[in-house]
Parts: sequence; structure tokens; C-alpha cells
Amino acid sequence: MQIFLAFLIVTIVGFVSALAVGGGAAFWFAIAWFVGLVILSLVLGAYAKRQIDVVHSADPPTIQQVIESHFSGVGWKNVQGDGLMNFQSRGIGINSWNSKNPVVSVSLSPTVDGGTEVSIWMSEWVTRTGIVSSCDRVVSKRWTLLRKLAALEGESEVRL
Repeated sequence: MQIFLAFLIVTIVGFVSALAVGGGAAFWFAIAWFVGLVILSLVLGAYAKRQIDVVHSADPPTIQQVIESHFSGVGWKNVQGDGLMNFQSRGIGINSWNSKNPVVSVSLSPTVDGGTEVSIWMSEWVTRTGIVSSCDRVVSKRWTLLRKLAALEGESEVRL
């Protein structure tokens, strides 16, 4: 949602600014905006399709509690799916108009040293013209989850 809102703000401010300069500037801004939207959507869609595996030192119940609290709220709902935990986004995102929202699945596997291997992937999605519906929501939610897991680990940064 953060990516979508940032893009919406850039759109409004940019178009109003370009319109203040003149009609030609607004036309070229609209073309650049459309090209930027397509490129951003394709890059975010490719990134959203990637599975991310992280090994964490905490035990599986602790990790599961962190993940479930991270996805609680109105923006995501629990659904049935391929993982131990499956969450479907709600609301609007890039290319989400009249489309099914994606499902993010998470599985946990205990490691021999008492830690947890966390696998996060997008298990269900819809594409239109090669663009994944609500890919911005998946990318931002997964990124913030990785930051929470890193903070739990005590790391200062997340490596993606």
C-alpha cells in the first residue's frame, strides 16, 4: 500500500506541476508517467514472484506469532493455501481493479540448532498484460515482515 500511495502522490503533484507549466509539459508528463508505471509494475511483479528464504534463530512458535500479528488487521485476511500460513491482500493496489488479490504464503521449518527457516512466497496471483495484480502490496508487506524478523534477530539491516 505504501508504494501505491507514494506513486499516487507523485502522480497528483507531478501532473498539477506540469499543468502549471503548460499543456505540452502535462502531455509529456503523462507519457513519462505511463512508461514509469509500466516499468515499476513489471519490476515489482517480478520481485513479488520471488520466494524468499530466511533462517532465524528464534523458535517456530515465536516466528509464527510475529508473522500472524504482522498480517493481522484490515489489509490482509487469512485464507486456505499452500503454506502453513496464507494471507490474501484486501483493497486497492497496482493493476488491482476488478481482479483477485494475491495470496502470500509462509512456511516454517525448524532447524537442527533450534532456529527456524522461514519461506515466504506469493502462492496465488492474477496477471493482466504481464502485470501482477497488487504486486506493490506483496512487496511492501513482505519487506516490512523481513524488517520485523531482522529486528527480532537484532540485526540493523535486512539483506534482500
